[in-house]
Amino acid sequence: MNLAFNLGNDKFVFKIPENINDLTIEQFIDLQNTIEKTKDEKEVFKILQIVSSLSKIPYKALKTIDEESIGKLIIYVNDLLNTETTIELHNTIRVEGKKYGVNTDFNNMTLGEFVDLETYSKNHTENLHKIMSILYRPYKNKIVAEYKPDKSRSDLFLKKLKVKDIYGVFMKYVEFRNNIYKEFEELFTIKTEELGVNSYNNLGEKWGWYNHIYILANENILNINKVTKLPVYECLTFMSYKQDLNEKIENERRFNKV
Repeated sequence: MNLAFNLGNDKFVFKIPENINDLTIEQFIDLQNTIEKTKDEKEVFKILQIVSSLSKIPYKALKTIDEESIGKLIIYVNDLLNTETTIELHNTIRVEGKKYGVNTDFNNMTLGEFVDLETYSKNHTENLHKIMSILYRPYKNKIVAEYKPDKSRSDLFLKKLKVKDIYGVFMKYVEFRNNIYKEFEELFTIKTEELGVNSYNNLGEKWGWYNHIYILANENILNINKVTKLPVYECLTFMSYKQDLNEKIENERRFNKV
């Protein structure tokens, strides 16, 4: 949409997204960062900072506009922020003429995909484009290609993908992730007791997932790539079994020690 305001004796018209679904990932990230940085500021300052982040008009210029124009901007920003996010899931998207697809049966996701998604999900807003570059991949022989990290794809998605393109698949992944954490709760729970050097507990420890991938690879670096291509469910099931086995061995050791 076009938004007009007066700056002194001059009238300016600039194009700005009509609602939150029309924001690119880059604009959405800028918006969220601006909201966070200005959460304790006065409303007018906050509104002008948001408009500045979306339009790239310097804040110094915006703060000199007339009261009527400020009122229009306040209405615009409030409407923008109150927009319901589109949750339609797109199995296929097109970016600059190229088709990308997502395999929505996340049960077939590889360990490598899941680990990278987990890494980026620690700050999911800042990494939305990277998350999408894992979920949406180009087609190869009419099927979605295997996952390979691709910075150029994530950079492209940052500029070109819009919230309405990604929110549905993002929420479906979040649902899958929540189910994983629920099903394998003990793997993701920090325990106070140490179970030895081969413990599979506490995935948030210093070496994080690398430690567990290394163990799954039988401590052979040459096997790491093979392990990351295994289904994540298969790997988590094995890790859960090993955790229970380690606990059993440790309990027996302590009992025999008494």
